[in-house]
Amino acid sequence: MHRGELDQATRLLDDGDKLVAERGAQFGVDWIVLARALLLDAQGRRPEGLDLLRLVWEAAAGLQASASLVLVGGDLARLAVESGDEEGGAQVASELASLVKRSPEDLVVRGRERRARGLVDRDADALEEAAGVFEQLGHRFEAAVVRAERAELLLAQGDTAEATGLFERSLSDYDDIGATFEADRVRARLARLSPSGERRPAPRRAVTGWEALTPTEHEVVEEVCGGRSNPQVAERLGISRRTVEAHLRSIYAKIGVSTRLALAVAYREREPVRS
Repeated sequence: MHRGELDQATRLLDDGDKLVAERGAQFGVDWIVLARALLLDAQGRRPEGLDLLRLVWEAAAGLQASASLVLVGGDLARLAVESGDEEGGAQVASELASLVKRSPEDLVVRGRERRARGLVDRDADALEEAAGVFEQLGHRFEAAVVRAERAELLLAQGDTAEATGLFERSLSDYDDIGATFEADRVRARLARLSPSGERRPAPRRAVTGWEALTPTEHEVVEEVCGGRSNPQVAERLGISRRTVEAHLRSIYAKIGVSTRLALAVAYREREPVRS
């Protein structure tokens, strides 16, 4: 999804939904729902994404599932504020603050609470603290997201220079980690701020060949070329068989083959000879 491959993300999430329907709710289902909500937002269907996260939040609160509250809290607060539900966003921030008190050493909880509070209160300092926490944790994507949110806030407050610097830093991180969807949005934002200014060009992204494969697709190739069947690959990677099949279709198209044997041959030809 963060690479802008929304159709592929939809197919993979559909596979996840089918797996849940077949086997019932299990560990990790909150991640699937969060991803679905973010996909809906990316597709311009924010109200649906917000409603979905509200359902998860209410269910998690009823079960006192603090991990799920922390997982969805930051994005729920963002969608609520962007949709004009200031009260709902404030409730999320307050609940996250109570979780911080229970687990003061948990940096993930702290970072998500600071992000939610910064968005709700339009507090640039809280967002700066959140970005610093995520940077400390090594969560580059989340840090870049919060920096872009802080940039938007500073821009609204009239601090164009600092906002531009934050946008540039977020863009650099997005480009480095391959988050093309977010990078394109920030690049467009910078272009509107300074139409005639020089901006970092979008990196050239391979669409065919081995360089075009995603990290997960590389894992699938290694498993398949190691002689494992689709069910075995699915079990080893913790994904569904349908997802393995979807990855293989994408891999075949990028490498220019149509069978597992042809893929294995291409893979071995690519591998350096080992003495």
